[in-house]
Amino acid sequence: MALVFGHLLIEMGEYTKAREYFDTILRSSSPTDDEVACIYHNVGRAHQLKGDYGRALACLYRAYETHLSARPPRLIGAAKAINAIGIVYIKQGNLDQAINSFERALNLYKKNTEQCQEYIAETFINLGKIQYQQDRFSKALSSFTRAQKMYERYLPPDHPNIAFVLINIGNLHYQQQ
Repeated sequence: MALVFGHLLIEMGEYTKAREYFDTILRSSSPTDDEVACIYHNVGRAHQLKGDYGRALACLYRAYETHLSARPPRLIGAAKAINAIGIVYIKQGNLDQAINSFERALNLYKKNTEQCQEYIAETFINLGKIQYQQDRFSKALSSFTRAQKMYERYLPPDHPNIAFVLINIGNLHYQQQ
């Protein structure tokens, strides 16, 4: 419950307050290993949203490593962290590193496919956006289509995520004209 308040601060744009709040939790309580990883993930998000990409990457990598070093490893948490790392790399313009991060996330998510349908689809969209930017339209279409099929399997037909991926596919076709 304590982590929810810090997450809310981030959503409200109170990045410094969120970071201070999470630092207080780390210092004053005995958070579990899972909570520590979540704290670093959220602090990384706060840094990313402030534009401090170096610190964001440091925190997100720490979250990733904490999830992987747990016994047993928390693969879904690690995949979410490495996916967030890919988003930071996009913000930095490091598209090849972003692709590598997204592919690593997909490999981790696929070990828990049934629990991770939404995350897998989102990661395919992230890959498709980069492929689109790189004018690799057939690869982008493949990534967007895979996301669309996944969404259509578990979401209602009028869900906004399906509309979002269809907009990406439409923009791709428009760009190719």
